[in-house]
Amino acid sequence: MALILPMGDEDALHRAACALRSGELVAFATDTVYGVGALPTTEGTAAIFRAKRRPRDKPLPLLLSHSDLLDTYALEVPALALEVARRYWPGPLTLVLAGQPEIARIVGSSDGSIGFRVPRHPALQTLIDLCGGALAVTSANLSGAGDALSAEGVAAQIGDVVSLILDGGVAQIPVPSTVLDLRVQPPRLLRRGTIAEELETLITSRTGAAAAREVSP
Repeated sequence: MALILPMGDEDALHRAACALRSGELVAFATDTVYGVGALPTTEGTAAIFRAKRRPRDKPLPLLLSHSDLLDTYALEVPALALEVARRYWPGPLTLVLAGQPEIARIVGSSDGSIGFRVPRHPALQTLIDLCGGALAVTSANLSGAGDALSAEGVAAQIGDVVSLILDGGVAQIPVPSTVLDLRVQPPRLLRRGTIAEELETLITSRTGAAAAREVSP
């Protein structure tokens, strides 16, 4: 069973970063539900797919430590993406953009897209920085199971396949992030989270059309 350490402890963050750089999986609190992460390498993402029993046709998003890194991993960043990022990052919003081809392949994307997010969680931002600025991260649960809202919840589902769990308390926003696809016009909401309605209003004001909805609440 994975070791559980307090996420607010600096030594724990360095220990987690060391584990991640060694190719291991680490679970941690985010500003939404708990996540499990790996370095964005072929080996790291393969480990996440195995651990979660996640279908290979569901690519992994990237968490960035800072929005300035978006240009490093995205192939195209339209003006609307920059505006939305300035308004909602760090925060519970994932932007789907065309990714750099090699990174898109590594995260399992068949169409070249990557979901990007900057979390509003200082300790997690520090951890991502310690790992080079980006981590492949998805929810810390078995595929199809309920989201993990605590370190204990993570341990119950995937505690036998991660090396370390960083305990940040009970999730303050117990739902995953809103997901917005900005590769299409009008932009498309792929998942509705806490800022979906506000985001729809902004999209309508900028494009003259409401955001298309692919997935309902």
